[in-house]
Amino acid sequence: MIKISPSVNLVKNGNLKDYVLLMQESGADYLHCDVMDGEFVPTKCLTLEDVSKLSYETLLPLDVHLMVSNPINVLKKYSKLRVFCLTTHFEAYSDDFDVLRAVEIVHKKGILFGLSIKPGTRIERVFRFLPYIDMLLIMSVEPGKSGQSFQTKSLKRIEKTRAYLNRNKISCKIEVDGGVNENNIQSIVNSGADIVAMASSIYKQKNKKSFISKLKKIKVQTKRT
Repeated sequence: MIKISPSVNLVKNGNLKDYVLLMQESGADYLHCDVMDGEFVPTKCLTLEDVSKLSYETLLPLDVHLMVSNPINVLKKYSKLRVFCLTTHFEAYSDDFDVLRAVEIVHKKGILFGLSIKPGTRIERVFRFLPYIDMLLIMSVEPGKSGQSFQTKSLKRIEKTRAYLNRNKISCKIEVDGGVNENNIQSIVNSGADIVAMASSIYKQKNKKSFISKLKKIKVQTKRT
């Protein structure tokens, strides 16, 4: 069954607590928190203080996506919080050693480690890290701006990753973020995703509980390789 991780990046600060509680009551599996530093991506969104506060306002596990230019330093701060998973971008690291160092920092705190990859980066470049990380976040849009359309080439990238994980018996999960909606989620699930992050598709729904319930019933219609 696909796991749903609603993003809060469209919610105004004054309404954030109410929206988070609504997501909890609506059956969401995680809460996707986009942290943007204005450097790795041009936009700024959420801060350390915001995420810390959210961690005490919901029972939902926090799925924190750090779009930042200095991942090691940022992870040292965020790994002190009550979060479920911390994800940073592969493109933000200077070398492979730094990625493994980041994994160690996060795992020592008992937090899951995720690695994210942009649409333009060859997916095979992160395969060597899959045995060491807990989740690969495949971006299906360019990070930093909500409302972009899903890039269909992402389906092949998901399929390649799923095949590699299955072939090598690696338990790493696949999350997909960017332009996910009710029209393409079946294809995303069929390709091998375990989790989807969704912002506007959930935010715009009048009956969010019914919508999330419907999404969670989606099953694989084709055999995964």
